[in-house]
This record gives sequence, structure tokens and C-alpha cells, in this order.
Amino acid sequence: PTERFLSPPERRLPANTAAVAAMLTLLLGAVLSLLLRQRRLALLRAHHSDAAREKSEGRFQALFTQAAVGVALVDIETGRLNEVNPRFCSIVGQREAQLRERVLGDLFLPTPGAEGSEGDLHALRTLGGGELTQELGLASLGGALAPVASAAALPQRWVARTVSAMRSGNSAATQAIVVLHDITDLRHAD
Repeated sequence: PTERFLSPPERRLPANTAAVAAMLTLLLGAVLSLLLRQRRLALLRAHHSDAAREKSEGRFQALFTQAAVGVALVDIETGRLNEVNPRFCSIVGQREAQLRERVLGDLFLPTPGAEGSEGDLHALRTLGGGELTQELGLASLGGALAPVASAAALPQRWVARTVSAMRSGNSAATQAIVVLHDITDLRHAD
């Protein structure tokens, strides 16, 4: 048997198969390496995003709790106080837990010829935004922060109240931001 049984292409088949297998292995290794790199980058971006969000939330919380004005978030449908900052509690003379059981209209004296806080919230719902600013007298609420010897000895407390709709993107407002500035001294100086 001096003749070979395999033709030249058949004799090259194992070498060709090994070369194709090696190329596929390299290709799959490169794809896997790219996928792992992309995953690592995505995890790094997510970590940076989380860190930036936490930093932003920390700044907002510091701004909210340390503000020189009273700030509250109010449910625009019910008028219920959802969140209040310490200065809001100080101006109104109530603890946070007490204020969360109240509606915005409970805090102010009725204004002759006006619809009051409920009317303001209704206007924000129907107008879809804007802001309303008024000077209002604070109602005398039970359970003040500090006991008072005589309520008659205290002057009427006044605030400048600004109410604006809080919205996220194009969605309808579900909460209102209420900002109180104590103007009692200014009113009594006049």
C-alpha cells in the first residue's frame, strides 16, 4: 500500500478543524472578556450613581431640617400635613407628631371673604400650579411646645404663608409645598 487512502484536503481536515476551534475559543474568550468589562463598568456607574443620590438626599435633608423658614409637604387632596421641618413646628408651636394629625386649614385663623387653605389647595389643583402667598394669623392650637401661663398675654402670631404645587415632571401635583415665615414682629411694629 504505497498509495494513501486520504486525499490532500482530507489530510488537512484535522489541522483545519483545530485552527477553527482555536479561533472560536479566542473569539468566545474575547466576547466573554468584553461582557465582563461591561458588567464591571455598569456596576461602577451604579455605585457612583448611588453615592451621588445619597449625597443629594443628605444635602436635601440638611436643607429641609436646617431651613430658617418653616417648610411642610401637604397632601393636595386632603390638606393633611405629611412632612414638617423643625422650624415649621417652632413657628406653629406644635410637635411634629401633633401636626401630622392636622390639616393645613386647622393652623390659621379664618380670613373673612376667603375660602381658606382648602380653597388654596383647590386652586392649585385646578390651575395646575403656581403659588399663592398670604399673611395669616395663626390659630391657637392646644398642646403647644412650651406651657404658657396666660394665653391672653400672648400677642397674635402672624405668618407669611406661601403654598405652591409640587410636581414631578409632567405629572399632576399630588402634594403642595407650604413655606411659613414668622412675621409677628413686623405686624406688631406697624
